[in-house]
Amino acid sequence: MKNIVKKFSANKFLIFASCIVMFAIFLRFYNYENRWGLAYDQAHDAIISKYALDNHKLPLLGPFSSAGPFQTGGEWYWLLMIPLSLYPNSIYSPWIFITIIYVFFVGMCIYVGKQFNGPWFGLLFGFFAAISTAQIAQSVNLTNQSPHAILGLLGILNMIFFVRTKKTKYLFFLSFCIGLSVSIHLQGVALGVLLLITLGITRALNIRNILVIILGGIIPLLSIITYDANNDWFNIRNMFWYYFHDQYKISLDVLGRRWLTFGSIFIPTSWAHVIGGYKVMGYIEIFGIITIFIYLLLKKKITQEILIICISVLGMFIMIRYTRTPLYDSYLVFMHPFILILTSYFIYILYKYNRFISIILFFFIIGATLYRDRLEINGGSNLSAVNSRILIANLIRKYPNESFSIYDKDLRSTDKSLPLVLFLYFEGKISDKGRRIGITTKTDKDVIRFPIITNSDGGYALFDLNRSSNNELNSDRWAFVNPSAIYKSTEEWYHK
Repeated sequence: MKNIVKKFSANKFLIFASCIVMFAIFLRFYNYENRWGLAYDQAHDAIISKYALDNHKLPLLGPFSSAGPFQTGGEWYWLLMIPLSLYPNSIYSPWIFITIIYVFFVGMCIYVGKQFNGPWFGLLFGFFAAISTAQIAQSVNLTNQSPHAILGLLGILNMIFFVRTKKTKYLFFLSFCIGLSVSIHLQGVALGVLLLITLGITRALNIRNILVIILGGIIPLLSIITYDANNDWFNIRNMFWYYFHDQYKISLDVLGRRWLTFGSIFIPTSWAHVIGGYKVMGYIEIFGIITIFIYLLLKKKITQEILIICISVLGMFIMIRYTRTPLYDSYLVFMHPFILILTSYFIYILYKYNRFISIILFFFIIGATLYRDRLEINGGSNLSAVNSRILIANLIRKYPNESFSIYDKDLRSTDKSLPLVLFLYFEGKISDKGRRIGITTKTDKDVIRFPIITNSDGGYALFDLNRSSNNELNSDRWAFVNPSAIYKSTEEWYHK
């Protein structure tokens, strides 16, 4: 009889988990054509990855950091090269691949939650991840912050395993996740707080563990180290210079980083964007978590795992507060699993003490979050893709048997020129020796002498530059933005 009950429970868990994952797929792929992001940086990264694959190159560096004059590691481009190698002719390949990773994140939340506190907690954690507004928004954006959600979750998983087994290999994997996240985007540095708190709470700081942690953290950074070793260490030098000098040129007051504003507005708003929908729900969730934490601490019922997560989140928010750069929603992707697991824990523990209030709050969180999800999903409009397709159709109609070289005046229109290049690249219509085409605003007085090929929304137009030589275009500040030039400006621009 006991085996039958266990089998039934396992089947029930599998059914619920499958339904949650299917719901996550629906929320992430619904209205996809109008939601997939095609800003300058997203088109840029897709072009780099496809060009590297087509020309058998291995990019060792990633995009330039928005913080300072240095670059991250090449792993972000390696990740995008995976779907492009499988489906090289589909422009959607990299985007769909990232969205699939975000569906996988939901499944992993169910697994991690089950390991953390049993099957029902796993389902609760997974369900909150499935409906998370921030997760849904980030899942269709090809930005190098995107992998940090899954890396943060894997960090939590390895922390749990280490706390329970004390096996050094889990410290290695935890350190590896942190090193990889740092190499992809510098927001991953804050995940180091999780490692430090884990070592402190478990009292596992010894020579062997330190050596394992260094090894795990340094392996993902080898792409940057390899490149820098042959190029005057310019990345690492610039990184240190920024952290010790340049960042202090920006005042925290200028960035609006007052503690009162940060604590009372930024944190609850960001929290609610992950789960809860509205700032008031963020307040309720945070207050509830703090209350539960203090209660369990006083009753000496708090586990090491939840203690580590709570203190880590506090430390991460303190780090974010003192980060001297503008903060965007995508800069908090690494915190998504922490916010989701703590909110799930609050509802789960509250249910044990007051089922009525727990259920009411649960449905309030669901209702508010799904309402914001609806606005997020239905509010998408990918004008860059629409405009690029219109420009390309007109361009090919006028020059049906030609390929093109694209130029951008003073690089003022990269949000238009790079999506255009990306679409032409996938159409097989890009060539460094093709017809020279320029894109800029129609109000630019320097382009009056060039014939207009076609107009675009927003006052932009394509111009026929084919009568001008490359030298003339360079002197007139027309920047060459074909894939070869974009790759060179990212990967091969520095020579000692």
